[in-house]
Amino acid sequence: MGNIVGTIINISDYLKPEKISICIDVDSNRKNIFNLEENRIYIIPDYQREIRWQKENLIELMMDLKSGHKFIGNIILSKSNDEYYIIDGQQRTTIMLMLITYIRYKFGSQLDISDTCKLINKSFKGLEKLFENNFDFTIVKKSEIIKTDYYNQLNQYIDLWECIEETNIIYDQDNAESLYKNIMKSEINIIINREDSLGTSIDYFLDTNLKGVKLDSEDIFKCYLFSKDTSNRIRESWKTLKKYSFILEKHAIKYTLMNVLYQYIACDLYKNGKFRNYKFKEDFTLSEFEEDSKYYKGEHLIKVINDKNYMQKSMNTINDYLKIICDIACNDDQTEMFKNNFSNIDDQERKVIFKLIKNIIKDPNLVPKVTLMKYIVESIVLGNKSKDECRRIYAVFFFTTFFNTFESKKERNTVYNLMKNDDWEGALINQIKKYFSNTNLTKANAALQYKYTLDNDDLDERYRCKALASLYNYFEIKNEKICVKDVSQLYKFLNDDNTYSIEHFIISNNRNGKIKVNGLPDNMYAIPRSFRKYKNSIFNFIFIDKDKNNELENYNVILKIQMLKEYNFQCEYSKMIFGIVKSFIDEKEDIRSLQYKLSENSLNLFFEDKFIRLYVEFINLVFEKIVERFNI
Repeated sequence: MGNIVGTIINISDYLKPEKISICIDVDSNRKNIFNLEENRIYIIPDYQREIRWQKENLIELMMDLKSGHKFIGNIILSKSNDEYYIIDGQQRTTIMLMLITYIRYKFGSQLDISDTCKLINKSFKGLEKLFENNFDFTIVKKSEIIKTDYYNQLNQYIDLWECIEETNIIYDQDNAESLYKNIMKSEINIIINREDSLGTSIDYFLDTNLKGVKLDSEDIFKCYLFSKDTSNRIRESWKTLKKYSFILEKHAIKYTLMNVLYQYIACDLYKNGKFRNYKFKEDFTLSEFEEDSKYYKGEHLIKVINDKNYMQKSMNTINDYLKIICDIACNDDQTEMFKNNFSNIDDQERKVIFKLIKNIIKDPNLVPKVTLMKYIVESIVLGNKSKDECRRIYAVFFFTTFFNTFESKKERNTVYNLMKNDDWEGALINQIKKYFSNTNLTKANAALQYKYTLDNDDLDERYRCKALASLYNYFEIKNEKICVKDVSQLYKFLNDDNTYSIEHFIISNNRNGKIKVNGLPDNMYAIPRSFRKYKNSIFNFIFIDKDKNNELENYNVILKIQMLKEYNFQCEYSKMIFGIVKSFIDEKEDIRSLQYKLSENSLNLFFEDKFIRLYVEFINLVFEKIVERFNI
């Protein structure tokens, strides 16, 4: 720690480009402890977090500075020749320079505004040009700036710059001059690490930030990762990872970079016997480990692994995986890249596989996505892409659909443990069989489905329902494999929205919750608000041709049953749902009596007293039919 020195100085001394000698009083004598060199450059290293300041933070600071100079906090630097790497305080440094730049831009001809040190952001090199040109895109090409914006920070900087003007705090010459003087008089506690070492600098950064405002898991992961990198290969891989994560985010895919990294390491690290018994949390800190280990609970996983070759190899593989995932997420049909990866499968089956993978990607449930990762990495990225390898997707799709429909997120460890099997496809199939053979399956999962519907006002499970219907109609378990009985019919079911349009069956899809009921005033009834959410429950859907769908309009389900009595269902799943609902109407006294005492009051009582019981009973019967279908 002998190379750490520091004291309190003015922002003026910190940001002016002149050489500044920093002195302190020692035994009544002035002692120089360090110099800030002339024309120094401040650098935001690439392991730093992205800009996190919001407009509210900026406005609060400007209001504070309007009333007088302030103590701004700590600035920690690491010196290398005339370059000063900002270990802590990059956000405050950037904002101070932004305020000074704005005042110079607006009032520079009227006020004496000093030059300032140059600031370079290693993860956004175009920021320097933006400062030089006052964030004016008529002078600098936005496209050229975007090319250097590795972590999508541009819009945040633009918002902050525009906020300075929009708040109207700096509204005239006198106001600007007062604010500028208060900025330059404000103080910081400047601390310098004079040891020119990347690892030491990152350690100081982590020590400082982990003890203050918490870094998020991505910030910490990146720092530990970069501290092991001397060749810049890992840094370049990280930029690619971020690029893919932004693509997924743009397409509203809930699959963050940290989710991807966690899932990959969770199902790959066990291959190394040294780490087989290590367990870690989603923030990548150890939760369980061998008793004789030199590590402790809470230690970061990257420090434990301590192997940059493993991390480089892992990141290369993850990037290959994400390249495939993003290609599927961004396109409605197979691309040349997809065709090349699945070249051993005929075109129609390849199109089916494309749709199945896309369905898994778009589902918001993160846990079962690890099975998709395992499939693509083992069968496509690292595998031989044979027909059998490619068809492993059927087991993955079956499992993920079943998990998303019937399982609790609490079972995530079960999923990750399955991925540790050498025969992971066989492990998935065995787990599927175990689900079906569980005698408590229907009751437990009926309760789960009901609770899920109850707790989620915004859910829309029509696409999960189509996935479940795909299993029911076209999948089978044969010779210890998951197979598709008729690829051409499955393709048609997945793609033909005229023959298989989605009908909200039991509860109609009406914005106001109204259904047509003959005999009531205006022939309309408004379903009680708390029950309208059931319109998007997974078991509320059937698939029928568009003309018949339009004919059903928003009629109540009793009338729909009558209108569909002679209908020739092309979808076996829909036929099964129709049969169960029809049996309820024919056999349940609760519903039969309703037909003869039809009034707004009787319908209200039905929903309040009987609907939930009947709904859960209905779900139980659906589960039983699904179990029967696969004869396990």
